[in-house]
Amino acid sequence: MRWTRFRVVRLVTLLVPAVWFLYVLQVFLAKDAGLPDDDPPAARRQQAVDSMAVVRHPAYNISATMVPEGQALGSHGNVDAQKPQLQNSGVKIPDKDNGNHGLLGNVLKFPEGKSDLSDLANITYPPFIERLPPNAEGQGPKGLQQIREEWLPADKRQEFQAKWKANSFNQYASDLIPVHRDLPDVRPAQCQSKKYPTVLPRMSVIIIFHNEAWSVLLRSVHSILDRTQPDQLLEVILVDDFSDMEHLKKPLDKYFRDYPKVKVVRSEERGGLTRARLLGCQASGGEVLVFLDSHIECTKGWAEPLLAVIAADYKAVPFPAIDMISAMSLAYGAHGTSPVGGLALQTLTFIWASSDMHVIRTRPTAPDTKPSPTMPGGLFAISRRWFEELGGYDPDLKYWGGENMELSFKVSGKGAGVYTVHPGY
Repeated sequence: MRWTRFRVVRLVTLLVPAVWFLYVLQVFLAKDAGLPDDDPPAARRQQAVDSMAVVRHPAYNISATMVPEGQALGSHGNVDAQKPQLQNSGVKIPDKDNGNHGLLGNVLKFPEGKSDLSDLANITYPPFIERLPPNAEGQGPKGLQQIREEWLPADKRQEFQAKWKANSFNQYASDLIPVHRDLPDVRPAQCQSKKYPTVLPRMSVIIIFHNEAWSVLLRSVHSILDRTQPDQLLEVILVDDFSDMEHLKKPLDKYFRDYPKVKVVRSEERGGLTRARLLGCQASGGEVLVFLDSHIECTKGWAEPLLAVIAADYKAVPFPAIDMISAMSLAYGAHGTSPVGGLALQTLTFIWASSDMHVIRTRPTAPDTKPSPTMPGGLFAISRRWFEELGGYDPDLKYWGGENMELSFKVSGKGAGVYTVHPGY
């Protein structure tokens, strides 16, 4: 068969990204192999942090649960490498690996659920709704607020536009939905009746945020506190990555002072995604680390499937089936399927892929999990022991979107697995 010029060009077009991907994968897998014992991972991470320059990135988000119309949610960029300074009123984050990743922060602790910060007495909250009165109309089981800009009077449209511009979702509607809202239990009957081990590892849930909307952040935290068994949840750690909005400062401290399981960690400089999460890790004490975005809502029975997978194999890294929340109405919608993570060879970025791929069908797994080549970065669980053995996050990853691929390669390179977990099946 004669090779035409078109076929040659097409072959080269396919081979170049594949060769580049294999090279990058080899670099990840060989990263620790040639290093002497006197250069531990913590020391390498410290060198990486100290050498970083100022980098700005316009947006951080995966459309994990809040699904915007045509654009990404939130904002989370990268930062300069100067170490933030501790405030005297705070508690030093413990240095768990003698490296501390070059990061320091301020942990606010409220002994026995009571704040000793007297200056919080006169702090007021932004407008929000705690709960609906019994039998309230207009919300329904999903807590919907069908509000569009064109339906509002002229004096309210400017507020609507400002909130949408700041968040890329309908914050105006979110502020009218209770932070404790009911969500439907969409699990099939066999999922709801599934039995899990009575003793599961305790988890630290780590949520990082930068200038997140008040009602959305509170709803995220309350969905965890309201729908997690107390013996499974050690703590929720909120890492403020140098927000400059006033409602995320003392009002947030005051709000959570009576929630003993909630810690607020504040970075004194903008840290970016990976370093903000590392701050949360250093302040945490759970056997399992669960990383969640700051604009999510957990449904009933969300934690047990993740913890059970790790209890069976501490090297397994599960992530949940991810449903959607409408950016316009804030309505919750069940996804119905459990896609797996893939890889776009042309850009080496994460993509969603069908779970019917041949590689998935031929790999044995438990009936309620599906092996996944890669994982999304916004929602997953990992045992602390395994996270530390893998070397944690590389703080020199300067942009959102690379940390999940690096961790996926590390896990696969060590012979372990990433799994998507749909509760009960």
